[in-house]
This record gives sequence, structure tokens and C-alpha cells, in this order.
Amino acid sequence: MKLKLINIMFIFVLLISCGGGGGGGTPDLGTAPIIDGVYCCQVRDGDIWNSCIVKSCDYTTGEIAYISIGAIDPDINMARLIVTQYFKEFGKDDDAYVQYYGPDVEALPISSSDFTVYHITVEVTGPYGEWKIEFIIEDSNGLESEPYYLYATNS
Repeated sequence: MKLKLINIMFIFVLLISCGGGGGGGTPDLGTAPIIDGVYCCQVRDGDIWNSCIVKSCDYTTGEIAYISIGAIDPDINMARLIVTQYFKEFGKDDDAYVQYYGPDVEALPISSSDFTVYHITVEVTGPYGEWKIEFIIEDSNGLESEPYYLYATNS
């Protein structure tokens, strides 16, 4: 009987010290979202989103940019879209972009699917030239997707 009690105590101490038994471990925050693609769209037949076709990302100041973002999140808890815009200064190296706008944070509508397409419209402003636009989706647990970059021109 004494040996059995010692074995039970040993197993109990082992479980507690290893984080077993329902506590003490790191909480599972789920899966970070993944941005599957970001596309510049143009209006076709008067219907913006149902007939969105991919176009080049060349705009002029004052034009409305229609952007479609496809994202995957297995635990279906995407919460925020974070957008930062970078401008390439004239005559600089290929990667010489400087932060110009943002980060701007937009709340995302609740989704009932692990694959969702979000649509945003943006009025094109800022100087003429090359732009790099960074998109990140954050879920309700604070997990962020890898950045997805879209390159555009304001001409």
C-alpha cells in the first residue's frame, strides 16, 4: 500500500512539473491568417466586385482604386486589415521605399468561412511615382499574416 501511494505521488509530481494535467503550458493561440493574393480591379458592366478583373496597378491622382484581398484563416477569426504605403523616391535604388501613409487599421467584417475575399476602395493621392503597399491581416488573438506587397504606379 505504501509503495502504491509513493507511485501515485510520483506520477502526480511528474504531471505538475511537466505542465500536464490541464494548466501551466502556453495557451494555443490558433493559426495566423495567410494572405492568398491582393489584386487591383477594374469596374466591368457597372458591377465592381462581382465582375472584378485583375488589372495593372497604374492609377492617376484622384482616381478610385478597387482592391480585392483573398485570405485564408483555418480558425476563422480574422479581425483587422493593416495597410502601410511606401513611396519610392525618384532616382533611388530599387528597394529605397520610404513610409508615406499608415499604418492604417481597418476592422474586418466577421466571416463564416476559412477563405474570405475582402474589398477596399482607396482614392489615389500622393506624389507621382512608384508605390509599394503592404497588407497584413491580424486575427482576434493578435496573430499576424506575413506581409503581402502590391506594387502600384501613380502617373
